[in-house]
Amino acid sequence: MISADGIAKLYSGGNGGVRGIDLDVKAGEFFTLLGPSGCGKTTTMRMIAGLVRPDAGDIALAGRPVSSAGAGLFVPPAKRGIGMVFQSYAIWPHLSVAQNVAYPLRVRKMRKAAIRAKVMTALEMVDLAEMADRPSPLLSGGQQQRVALARALVAEPSVLLLDEPLSNLDAALRQRMRGWLKDLQRELGVTTLYVTHDQQEALAMSDRIAVMRDGRVVQAGDPLEVYLRPRNRFAAEFTGTTNLVECGIAGGAAPAGVAEVDAGFGRPVRAWAGDAVRGDKALLSIRPEAIELVADGNVSDQDVFAGQVVHRTLLGNVTEYVVRIGTQQLRVSAGTSDAPDLDATVTLRLRAERCMLLPHDDPEAATSDPATEPALTGDAR
Repeated sequence: MISADGIAKLYSGGNGGVRGIDLDVKAGEFFTLLGPSGCGKTTTMRMIAGLVRPDAGDIALAGRPVSSAGAGLFVPPAKRGIGMVFQSYAIWPHLSVAQNVAYPLRVRKMRKAAIRAKVMTALEMVDLAEMADRPSPLLSGGQQQRVALARALVAEPSVLLLDEPLSNLDAALRQRMRGWLKDLQRELGVTTLYVTHDQQEALAMSDRIAVMRDGRVVQAGDPLEVYLRPRNRFAAEFTGTTNLVECGIAGGAAPAGVAEVDAGFGRPVRAWAGDAVRGDKALLSIRPEAIELVADGNVSDQDVFAGQVVHRTLLGNVTEYVVRIGTQQLRVSAGTSDAPDLDATVTLRLRAERCMLLPHDDPEAATSDPATEPALTGDAR
């Protein structure tokens, strides 16, 4: 449904932008671009929307080419069949709710009766039909977000683009809106590309995620796959909290599958090496919730270690501990009931399938070769 092949947009001085991205978003899919500010995720979305002209690459929507730098093709936004919600919502204060939603249809010069019918249908989708004639300034933040969404949906787009639409809401409302928005998208079956820097948002809502850094996709896949099997340090850290420990690999390289490593725990620990890690050094990544506190574990068993609690933080139904094992300290998340005391000796189980080996040197952090980049534009924004 959304196809992007090698799309790129560079700015003056070679700063920021997008440096060759491939995307293949399936029909009806909720696909998220996840990354920090300045990584190129919004620029990518704006190229797909037609708001930014790519320096290189091709874009097709529903099998129809809409942009090709090589062929000189560029279809304007109004003719791409998309709906878009911006971070700021862009609600016009001098218009009512219905008038805001009606705007895309008025531009198309539809008849008033047809406009009213479509507007009411869109407002019913977002549970705002009873507020159709309310002045926009009287709406809450969550209601404004839903008006912007109704306006994006009223013309029945084939593709919905959402650029951090929940970032201006407070934490509690943002969490409620995640579920509501995902349910609505699933009900409508509209292909959705979503941009966010919030890893919880991405993990909770997406069918697939592309993690972006410095204008490139560093990992893409199912949210659980990306979370449990990160390919590098950046993907591991940006998709959630993790323990990262430098370690040595027995034999000089890790075979595909499980390998034994020396991570400073007093004796070797087993870890998942995925497609293998080259060299004799690696990073061991262990999510805090993947470390099991056991009451009666035998520390002579494989993957079981004795440790000492050096810090703990109550987070409601979860308590986060810092536990010293050998020369290392690990963050551990566990239930709050029967929480061990500070300085207590505890037994930890580290399961090999939840301990990930990552490359010691991150190839994604390498500096780009300017000779391979598309020509720069004069736009420095």
